[in-house]
Amino acid sequence: MTIIRINNAQFFAYHGVLEYEKEHGNKFEIDIEMECDLDGISDHLAETVDYLAVYNTVKKHFEEKAFNLIEMIN
Repeated sequence: MTIIRINNAQFFAYHGVLEYEKEHGNKFEIDIEMECDLDGISDHLAETVDYLAVYNTVKKHFEEKAFNLIEMIN
């Protein structure tokens, strides 16, 4: 297995307990870690991990709903 990391992915969202956080939002940084089986892949982009697709999936999930505690996002 190979570990792939995307460090310091930045998103803007409205998570938080305080009214100010809920109204004005904050910038968040997230580290993404994926365990991938890359045995036998070729040198073709279509046969490996699409980092942009991963980033966009995390971004959508992180921004689609506001939580008081970011620990509730899973």
